[in-house]
Amino acid sequence: MKNLNTRRNAFLQNKTDENIFLRKTISVLNKKKGEISFTLFAPNLP
Repeated sequence: MKNLNTRRNAFLQNKTDENIFLRKTISVLNKKKGEISFTLFAPNLP
Protein backbone atom coordinates (compact mmCIF):
# COMPACT_ATOMS: atom_id res chain seq x y z
CA MET A 1 0.00 0.00 0.00
CA LYS A 2 2.86 2.34 0.79
CA ASN A 3 4.23 1.82 -2.71
CA LEU A 4 0.86 2.73 -4.19
CA ASN A 5 0.73 5.95 -2.17
CA THR A 6 4.25 6.86 -3.22
CA ARG A 7 3.34 6.34 -6.85
CA ARG A 8 0.15 8.38 -6.42
CA ASN A 9 2.04 11.24 -4.79
CA ALA A 10 4.58 11.22 -7.62
CA PHE A 11 1.69 11.36 -10.09
CA LEU A 12 0.10 14.30 -8.27
CA GLN A 13 3.45 16.11 -8.17
CA ASN A 14 3.84 15.60 -11.90
CA LYS A 15 0.36 17.02 -12.52
CA THR A 16 1.24 20.06 -10.38
CA ASP A 17 4.45 20.62 -12.33
CA GLU A 18 2.50 20.26 -15.58
CA ASN A 19 -0.07 22.83 -14.43
CA ILE A 20 2.67 25.30 -13.48
CA PHE A 21 4.28 24.77 -16.88
CA LEU A 22 0.94 25.28 -18.65
CA ARG A 23 0.25 28.48 -16.73
CA LYS A 24 3.67 29.85 -17.64
CA THR A 25 3.14 28.86 -21.26
CA ILE A 26 -0.31 30.48 -21.31
CA SER A 27 1.09 33.71 -19.89
CA VAL A 28 3.67 33.72 -22.70
CA LEU A 29 1.02 33.02 -25.34
CA ASN A 30 -1.80 35.12 -23.89
CA LYS A 31 -2.02 37.20 -27.07
CA LYS A 32 -2.15 34.15 -29.33
CA LYS A 33 -5.48 32.53 -28.53
CA GLY A 34 -5.24 29.68 -31.06
CA GLU A 35 -1.89 28.63 -29.67
CA ILE A 36 -3.26 28.73 -26.10
CA SER A 37 -5.97 26.25 -27.08
CA PHE A 38 -3.40 23.97 -28.68
CA THR A 39 -1.12 24.22 -25.64
CA LEU A 40 -3.97 23.33 -23.28
CA PHE A 41 -4.98 20.21 -25.16
CA ALA A 42 -1.65 18.98 -26.52
CA PRO A 43 -0.42 17.38 -23.22
CA ASN A 44 -3.53 15.16 -23.15
CA LEU A 45 -2.87 13.59 -26.55
CA PRO A 46 -1.70 9.96 -26.54
